[in-house]
Amino acid sequence: MVQINEDEKAAKVIVPDYQLSLAIGKEGQNARLAAKLTGWKIDIKSQSQIEEQVFGEKFANADTSLDSMENEFDVIDELNEEEAQEEIEEDILLDEMEETGAPSEDTPAEETTEQG
Repeated sequence: MVQINEDEKAAKVIVPDYQLSLAIGKEGQNARLAAKLTGWKIDIKSQSQIEEQVFGEKFANADTSLDSMENEFDVIDELNEEEAQEEIEEDILLDEMEETGAPSEDTPAEETTEQG
């Protein structure tokens, strides 16, 4: 398979694995000759190299997605910890108020009645 980019005068050639060495030639001689004759940049890759590249890109994107999800879970954990800490502080405050006999915000103040 050959992909051509006429604007950049470049061609990407994908060959079966067993023909890679033939396409490149001894020490790259065939690839250099083809590039010199055509005046184009020629990139020759095997099918397995392309598959690895595509798989690697997909894996890298998946890894990024996992990192993103992990960050979201960290934020949720932090929020849950903050809420738990606030509840603990409220409980401590209520306990202290009960011990000292101070009225809490939930307890209505006693009404004074005028006798007359």
